Amino acid sequence: MIKRRHQDTPQVISLHINNPPKTIYIMATDYFTSTTLRRRLAHVLDLVDQGEKVIIRRGNKQAYTITPIQEEKMEITPELQAEIEQAEADYRAGNCIRLKTIEELNRYLDSL
Repeated sequence: MIKRRHQDTPQVISLHINNPPKTIYIMATDYFTSTTLRRRLAHVLDLVDQGEKVIIRRGNKQAYTITPIQEEKMEITPELQAEIEQAEADYRAGNCIRLKTIEELNRYLDSL
């Protein structure tokens, strides 16, 4: 049985396979067309702010998600800027691993 208690809570599915019953929480996903997004942008953004996963469909082939960005996560701190500059210097000096194919990347990741 799937029941949604209210708009900003996840859907709840109860599975009665074994004792005790298992409960699985599934986040609700809201789908909107790009036309609906234009008409109801404030409502869609409110849903995202409430934690809903929102997918915007554009035609039959493309889909997009909307994700909130918190202001503090967008800021480049002096420490982060120093790390970026060091990484760029390491790259220019050749102090990095260069992988040219997906297979090389997969082998490298498997070795970690």
